[in-house]
Amino acid sequence: MPSNLSDVDINVYFSNIVPFDNFNMVCAIGGLLKYINRKRIGVELRPSNILAPITAFKIFHLKDIVYIDYDTYSSLQIFKCELHPSIHKIGCGGGKEGFSLYGILNRCRTRRGARLMKQWLKKPTQNFDELNMRLNVVQFFTEPQNAEMARNLQDSIKNIKNITARTMTRIGSSRCSVSEWKSLYKSIFYLNYIGDLCRTLPRDIVLFNRISVAFTEDLRYITSLIIDVMDLEESIMEDKFVVKCNVDPSLDEKKRTYLGLPGFLTRVAKEEMDNLDNRLKSCRLIYLPQIGFLLAIPRLPDIEINNFAVEGLDFMFASTHQVHYRTQRTQELDAMLGDVKCDIHDHEFEIMMKVYLEVESRTGILYQTLNLVAELDCLLALAAAASEYGYIRPCFTSEPVVRIKGGRHPLAELCVDMFVPNDLLSTGDGSKVKVVTGPNASGKSIYLKQVGLIVAMAFIGSFVPAEEVELGPLDGIYSRIHTCESMSLGLSTFAIELKQITSCLTESTENSLVLVDEFGKGTKEEHGLALLTSIMRFWLEQGTHCPHLILSTHFYDLVKENMLPNSNMLHYQTFDMVMENNEPVYLYQLKDGFTSFSHALHIAKKANCNAQMLERATQLFDMYKGNMDTLVLWNDEISDEELKRCESINKKFLELDLESDGDHVAVVAFLDKLADDDCTGMSTQHIPRPDQAEAAQSELSI
Repeated sequence: MPSNLSDVDINVYFSNIVPFDNFNMVCAIGGLLKYINRKRIGVELRPSNILAPITAFKIFHLKDIVYIDYDTYSSLQIFKCELHPSIHKIGCGGGKEGFSLYGILNRCRTRRGARLMKQWLKKPTQNFDELNMRLNVVQFFTEPQNAEMARNLQDSIKNIKNITARTMTRIGSSRCSVSEWKSLYKSIFYLNYIGDLCRTLPRDIVLFNRISVAFTEDLRYITSLIIDVMDLEESIMEDKFVVKCNVDPSLDEKKRTYLGLPGFLTRVAKEEMDNLDNRLKSCRLIYLPQIGFLLAIPRLPDIEINNFAVEGLDFMFASTHQVHYRTQRTQELDAMLGDVKCDIHDHEFEIMMKVYLEVESRTGILYQTLNLVAELDCLLALAAAASEYGYIRPCFTSEPVVRIKGGRHPLAELCVDMFVPNDLLSTGDGSKVKVVTGPNASGKSIYLKQVGLIVAMAFIGSFVPAEEVELGPLDGIYSRIHTCESMSLGLSTFAIELKQITSCLTESTENSLVLVDEFGKGTKEEHGLALLTSIMRFWLEQGTHCPHLILSTHFYDLVKENMLPNSNMLHYQTFDMVMENNEPVYLYQLKDGFTSFSHALHIAKKANCNAQMLERATQLFDMYKGNMDTLVLWNDEISDEELKRCESINKKFLELDLESDGDHVAVVAFLDKLADDDCTGMSTQHIPRPDQAEAAQSELSI
């Protein structure tokens, strides 16, 4: 790091090295630095005030992963989290997916499938074998004759619940609800059904074969075990795990005893009535779980609250209308029958745990099949999107090429009646660098994002919006398109632009795709043009080792002044347009060449800007281009006659010979004449062109 940097400069410096917007990475770096300093790595014998030296930061990317940074995800609108419209769901975890690539592709029927698709988009793979395996499945389900099978699979998949390790832990505890057992049974039942369906599909498609092999008899055993042991209807009614009859004889005997208690207790109560005081007209024998058998006697009005004692009975407790006692007979019943209800509950819980252990011993195969179904869910969703939007299968090659014919923006085409497709050809031996010029709103930014999205979709195994796509190996997609400003970064807009372009320069390789949209507009034009030119030269000097680069710009001097070297890697393109009634009509069609017109005033007019403001802007533009000798101040009250008089005065003043010895006399005479003509107000109504006024002022100062 350079010495003598201020705190702000240090922040800018490290922002170009460490992505501070990546929370997890910053936490990991902080933990690593703390560990290095605690272990004194490299400075074991030095004084304690000397920290371990950090010579450099280098970001390592995972093998076979197409790297996409946070700014590129945001610029391409791959993900877009929006606040939930309900005020009760705003906050942590209360967002919803907005209009994004993930939003239009995610037709998954399970939460596990939706999470997997998000992981695919976050970690696109370079493994062509894996990509072709996914594409084979998508292609199979996009064929019309397989549409019915796709619907059957999706209808089955939606019945599979999100079974996790936490779910299994809850099922094995006393806190488990009947609904969780029901969800487990229903999920495994439909897993078996999906396995049976996949066994009827072509085995040459890898995923179908893997599902057919993975779905073993273990799943059928779990299904039959649950349905043979658990009485679902009774379990739902009693809100607990209820075991079916004929599963355990001892349990059946306990249940028969419990069911016969009402009649038995009625008979015992009649016998107990003969031994009671004559004042007591009725009684009944009841059973309370965990308390046992008790004799319940109606509470008499004349008995005081402290006078519940009855000869031969042990008082237990009193309620509003009854007093409960324990008798010798109830004690005999407790000893003989015990706590029947609790015994039944404990016995059923014991059986439930045996069932759980059988299921738990097979969770490995259960999770494996759930993951396979999640993958199938994702590919069915991609197939549904491909069929609806008319996507095609991309091809992969080992050659360094990015070829797109008739490419479309997957999001923009949904917002217009007709979308104009465009092509791209970037090969390893030429035309890897594209410089795209064109007027404002002609389609440059859409084109850049379109290319990035098509590549990203292809590397997750999705069909893409184009007529033909051929892609070689790509290790990353880098961009400088959108400036993601944040107060926490403490960086200016231009500093963030530099951070993004630095990432493109330092991390991209010959197998990377780099998208740069109007870099340099955040600073003075000369400085931005100089930076852009040097960056382009840096990439062009790499020859065939430069990345696949598409750059759009309004710096037309880059082309007109031939500021870039001649190279077979460089290719200029622009968006076609025609003029009708002196106004541009955009065709949004990419062609070879370049343009030097932005038509910004036309765009401002279409944006419904103030007409007077536009007229004034046109005057300023004409003066800047040299089409006007004078510039009228913005004054609606000035007449044409006054304007002509002001122009005449300005012309006469510029014709004065101020270099002669009597120049001051000529100036005084000129001013006297103005006073006589009552034209002293010209300075508030008219100004000369800046170069002419500056020349006149310098002459007067001599």
